[in-house]
Amino acid sequence: MNLPNIKIDRELMLNMWLETRSDYAKEQVILGNIGLIKFVMKKLNIGLNDEDMFSVGVIGLLEAMDGFDPDRGYQFSTYAANIIAYKFLKARKKLYRQKQEMAISFSLDEKHILDNGDEVSYADMIPDKTCVEEVLMKVYYEQEFGSLTDYEKTILKLRLEGKSQLDIAMIMGVSQSYISRIIKKVKNRMIA
Repeated sequence: MNLPNIKIDRELMLNMWLETRSDYAKEQVILGNIGLIKFVMKKLNIGLNDEDMFSVGVIGLLEAMDGFDPDRGYQFSTYAANIIAYKFLKARKKLYRQKQEMAISFSLDEKHILDNGDEVSYADMIPDKTCVEEVLMKVYYEQEFGSLTDYEKTILKLRLEGKSQLDIAMIMGVSQSYISRIIKKVKNRMIA
């Protein structure tokens, strides 16, 4: 996403917005704070080319402009960054919920590729004594974790077994901070 770098006196435009609430002042404040939106996106590991999330950031900036009160002693950028971050996190949570709902809703007639390359419907995979929920959980697991590397799957499996990040680091022979980064990266990929 290529947006222009515009040199605007942000404080002057913010004061103009607070006094006049004009469309011109609003536009100038938005243009002057594009960098703030990008900063928060980067801080939250949101791709800078994600136009949908950038739009969410603009909405957060607009909300911050409407709610900002300079008499409270806060800097606008601090106030706006918090509102923008909240909007991003709320949007991520909504997308995550939608992904979960979509992952579980599928047809038992859908095909699954077996290890030998054969295709079989999920309905054909359910033996008489097997609970349908088990098959659904297997499908959900494959959809959610199928894109992970074996290394990431191992770390996630150990974490789900209740191992601490330090325990996993010792097992894997790496630092705890590296394990923390891997877990965070996997979470962000699954939410995004």
